[in-house]
Amino acid sequence: MAPTTGDISKTFQNIDKLQTDGRNFRLWKERTQDAIIMLGVEAIITTDPTDAGELGVAKSVAIAIKSVLPDGLYLALKSSDTPFKLYKALNERFDQVTESIVVHVKQRMYQVKCSEKQDM
Repeated sequence: MAPTTGDISKTFQNIDKLQTDGRNFRLWKERTQDAIIMLGVEAIITTDPTDAGELGVAKSVAIAIKSVLPDGLYLALKSSDTPFKLYKALNERFDQVTESIVVHVKQRMYQVKCSEKQDM
C-alpha cells in the first residue's frame, strides 16, 4: 500500500534543514533517504518511477524533501519533481571531491603532529 501524503509529511517533519552551504549534506541525505526507506518506497531514490501510482508518491516525497531545503535551494530546485532528480542535483552541488578539497585535506594532514609517545 502506498504511503499517504500525511504519512510522508509526518516522516519528514523532524528532519533538520539542509544548511545553505551544504556542510551537513551527507548526514541530511542519510536522514532523508532513511525516511524514504521507512515509507517503503526506496526505489524512487535511485530511479525515476514509470508507473503513474509511483509517480504520485514520488512527487509527494519530492515536495517533502524540498520542505527541508533552505529557501535558495528550494527555488533553484523547484522544477525537480522526483527524489531521484533532487538527489542528483544536490549530489552535483555538494557531494563532489574537487582538486581543492584534496589539496586542503593534504595540507591538514601535514599539519598534524604527534608527540614522541603518540602514534598517528
